[in-house]
Amino acid sequence: MGSNQDVGDKTVDALERLTVAYRAFSQQVAGAERLSPLQAQLLALLATGPPPEARVDALHRELQVSQPTVSDAVTALISKGLVARQPDSTDRRRHRLSLTPAGRETADGIASRRGDLVAVVDALPVEVRETVLNSLLVLVERFHRAGVITVARTCLTCRFHELHGGDHHCALLNLHLDAGDLRVDCPEHQPESA
Repeated sequence: MGSNQDVGDKTVDALERLTVAYRAFSQQVAGAERLSPLQAQLLALLATGPPPEARVDALHRELQVSQPTVSDAVTALISKGLVARQPDSTDRRRHRLSLTPAGRETADGIASRRGDLVAVVDALPVEVRETVLNSLLVLVERFHRAGVITVARTCLTCRFHELHGGDHHCALLNLHLDAGDLRVDCPEHQPESA
């Protein structure tokens, strides 16, 4: 009935629809905190990281936006009393960022709202959740290889990831990984060699 091209087009259309919906959700959550979506993303990254390192140069690469844009958002967060900037002890030309207590509270509120979306996913049957996660990770891996995604710390883009008869295995941790165990943002990630 349809061709593989139709499935590819529909998949990209579905991703676009999800992107629009997630962008609207992010704007609503950020707006409730009197933040821009980028400012809310930065608070979330600082609350959960590293990775990435809590520096403007690392955060701009992570979010795939310009360094001046991230710098402006950080300056706004500092002026709102949500982020503090300290000189980096290893390089005085750089600064490390950290959440203030008010910033931690705001980041926790943002994470709580994100929980609304997690609850929708968690309501799916386990097999469906695992299939969706695996499919999304495959897309992240393919988009990363195509240069669309510049930072990908997923199991599928890691040099320690192995497939044994269709089963996932982490050679670093020497662990079998079920579909639900695959990581989206692994702190031990090491990129595959070129």
